[in-house]
Amino acid sequence: MGSPRTVTDGSGKGNCVADFGTWVSVLVAVFAAIIAWATYRSQRNRRELEYLVLSTQRLVNPRVAEDLDVFFDGRAVDDPSLTVLRLVSTGDKGIPATTFETPLTSTLHGATSIVSASVSAVRPEGLPVKLTTDTNQAQIEPRAPERSTGRAVTWGFVAV
Repeated sequence: MGSPRTVTDGSGKGNCVADFGTWVSVLVAVFAAIIAWATYRSQRNRRELEYLVLSTQRLVNPRVAEDLDVFFDGRAVDDPSLTVLRLVSTGDKGIPATTFETPLTSTLHGATSIVSASVSAVRPEGLPVKLTTDTNQAQIEPRAPERSTGRAVTWGFVAV
């Protein structure tokens, strides 16, 4: 077995260019690992809510609306529509109900009033939720002690 050889340029010094390239590669790899770790850390332990409008649909075709009277709970309503919204915890850390100082408010712009509102689905089942309405606004008050990733509340409004 021979001893390792150093390539020289005749001056007796080692090849500094090859050593420099190696060190640059190592530094780039370390820098990339630090960036990957920092990105991972910044995306962990987030508390985040996402609000989605799943659908908005007029309930009466405008062509027949003039010839049709629509009543809800004995009250005439003009141009009713159905809106379905979903509130989802998209972070990877739970959101305690104590985080909310006031209920979350959803305003339906373009609607004069909400005649009916109901929670159509919750995940997990049995998640206690209080839903109230006032003119064209709905307030949802989560009542769970802890809400975690993937939990969702879906509710619908009949608005005019």
